Amino acid sequence: AITAGYSIAGKDRVVSFVGCHMDVVPAGSKETWRKCDPFKLTIGADGDSLYGRGVTDCLGHVAAMACVFKALAIAAPKLQVSVLGVFIANEEAAAELGIGVDEMVKRGELDRCKNGPLIWMDSADFGPTMGTGGAIVWELTVNGKLFHSGFPHKAINAIELGMEATKYVQKRFYADFPPHKDEALYKYETGSSMKPTLIGTPPGGTNQIPGVCTITGDIRLTPFYSVDDV
Repeated sequence: AITAGYSIAGKDRVVSFVGCHMDVVPAGSKETWRKCDPFKLTIGADGDSLYGRGVTDCLGHVAAMACVFKALAIAAPKLQVSVLGVFIANEEAAAELGIGVDEMVKRGELDRCKNGPLIWMDSADFGPTMGTGGAIVWELTVNGKLFHSGFPHKAINAIELGMEATKYVQKRFYADFPPHKDEALYKYETGSSMKPTLIGTPPGGTNQIPGVCTITGDIRLTPFYSVDDV
């Protein structure tokens, strides 16, 4: 990740634009690219639309912010605040540590962002958004007992056990972190949430009751609650 800044001498206050990321998701199947080649920037028939891999998520934002800092450098306006931009290297592959925002936080390079408002520059093709929560990834591994499905009394179904455990943890989460009164004030579309998004078992047949199950999901937390408390 890299930062770009337009600093005003003697001004501690800062407006930060964070979230533009330079990596993109895979292009996917050709069927989803009927209008253009995903690896070539194409201007739409209306003269105002751009098509190509990563245009909305998030290279368009990268280009826009690059133009902002170029304009600031040329015009050199005397602002009342400094302007900071953060361009992320691995937003789509956040599991790769040491090259993105995690490393910048570790080095204290984002401490300046605390001195003023922060605008997150990463919406896809559904327009500006406000109030989406950051992600905390969780994983639950359940150990049961593998056995033939014709003899369920001799097995412990890891999927069923995992579903029950997940249901219990979710119930506790929503009791401890219910919708916050300030979420409506700041026009949050949804409150904090915890849910499973992936479930997996070792390879097997439908006539086997799995003995191991891994459930993975995320927590989306609004800033009115503490990550440490979660």
